[in-house]
Parts: sequence; C-alpha cells; structure tokens
Amino acid sequence: MSHNINAFVSKRPALSALSRELDGAPFYRLKHTEFLILPVQYETFEAFTKRRGQSEAVVEGFWQLPANLAELGRECSVHGAIAYVVTDYFGGTGTQAGAAWRQGRIVSEPEVGKSSRVNSALHAIDLVDEPGLDAFDTLDLDDVRSMSDFGKLKPGQVLLGYFVEHAINEGNKVLDFLKGDHRYKDELATGVRETMYLTAFRARPGALVYRARSMVLPAIKAYLEKRLRRRPVAGEGGGVVD
Repeated sequence: MSHNINAFVSKRPALSALSRELDGAPFYRLKHTEFLILPVQYETFEAFTKRRGQSEAVVEGFWQLPANLAELGRECSVHGAIAYVVTDYFGGTGTQAGAAWRQGRIVSEPEVGKSSRVNSALHAIDLVDEPGLDAFDTLDLDDVRSMSDFGKLKPGQVLLGYFVEHAINEGNKVLDFLKGDHRYKDELATGVRETMYLTAFRARPGALVYRARSMVLPAIKAYLEKRLRRRPVAGEGGGVVD
C-alpha cells in the first residue's frame, strides 16, 4: 500500500495567507480541532511555479520543496507556525520529509529520512501528541493515502468543521448535534442525551377533552383491537389468531 502526500500544516490564519499566494488552494480539516492541512496538488504546484519561477530543491532528495516554495512558507509563518510534510512510501518502504517555520525563521531544518521527519516538523509548530499516538496519527494523516483523497471530502463535512470550530472559538464546552441518526454523530459525539417530553394541562374542560382524545381513547382503542385479534376463528378448530 502506498502513502504519498505533500502539504502545509498550520492553523487557519497562516493557511489563509498561504492559500492567497497559491491561487486560492483549499485547505481542509481532518480530525484535529486546531491544525488544518493545505495539500499542494500538482495543479497548485504548477500555478505557483509559473508565478515565481522554478527553483532547486532546498536539500538533496527533497524535490517536493523547492526553494521558492520554502520561501513562501517562511514568509507566511509571520501569521503562525507552518510545517511542510511529505511522505513517499510504497509497500512499506520509502522516505518522508519535513520542514517548519515560525515568525519568518526556520525552526525545523528541511530533511529527508526513513522515519520521524514528519513528527519532528509537526512538533516544531506545537502540535501535541494525543495519548498513545504520535504527531502523524494525532493529525490523522494515516487516513490520507494520497493527494486525491482530499477530493473525497464533501461540502457538508467542510461546513461541519467550520461549525465545530466556531463553537470552540465562542468558548462553548458542549456542542449539541440535536436529534437524528447520522454517521457524523457516531464519529464525533462523545456522549448521548435522552429526550423527554412533558405535557402540562390546566384543570379545564378543554384540557380534559384533549387528554381523553390524545391519551385515553388511543389506549382504549389499542386494548379493544388486541381483544378482537384474540377471538377464536370459526371453522379452524377454535384456534386463536395472533
């Protein structure tokens, strides 16, 4: 199985600045609440090259990060720390690479290796590992096998991400997904609330009529239907209809 990605990782302000310089390239939320990912697709890379020209790789073997793209990362890091991560694996073998910038300075040198380079770059921008996971899995990069996977994200998923982010920024501790069975609720929800109905009546004739019509009569009807279904059927040896 292959794993081939190359993308910028940062929070929204910095990725918004990058997106403006990359002809509006979209960025996405995976499962992390703060860090987003901006994949550098082939079309994005080609458009950027036409604008700023071609340049050599920042280090040998790191051809996915030419010097002018690294310079863009450095420039936009004044808006927030930025990492650039790359994986190039097939059949369990291959390499990964990473680099990171903060406040216009490099904080993780561009480097290619067989392991840990992505984690190092992500740690340099203050991504904290979840318990039992490394930075790579904390960001949920394992679920992204290639750049084409980002085309599978649906508008509803993107809007839901904005909705959750807005709730967090507003300082909400709980976000209620309301009633209904949907897959995204199973994936994101951490708890369940029971819904209860309460009907109050005043002791007036109209309320008594409503109660009889909505509660008492349906109960009587159900009882009578049950009794009728259990009556013996003629000609069938006194069998009971269930």
